[in-house]
Amino acid sequence: FHLVFGSPGWNNSKYAPWSNDLHAVGLDWNLQNGTVSMPEVKIVKAVMKVDECIDMIQRGVSPPLKTWRSLVGTLRHVGSCVPAATPFYQSFVSTEKRILAHGIPD
Repeated sequence: FHLVFGSPGWNNSKYAPWSNDLHAVGLDWNLQNGTVSMPEVKIVKAVMKVDECIDMIQRGVSPPLKTWRSLVGTLRHVGSCVPAATPFYQSFVSTEKRILAHGIPD
């Protein structure tokens, strides 16, 4: 058994080539422009979750806690790309805390 240090010990197949455009933590990053964007698939998913909760509320049905938490998590992710959405997201979190404080079951 021996160790190889330096360039002969590198496994180049484990490294991606340098790029100014990359996808990490569910977001698209452009390092050259200094921008972060969300893939359209994630935006559609967020809209569907919002629509689902609105539909339930309009039918007079309270969304289950699991559905509510899923929506809150999705909005948190959206808010990471849109700083102006932070107060809106925070209102959802405070509502969730009130729901949990009243002991509403999952």
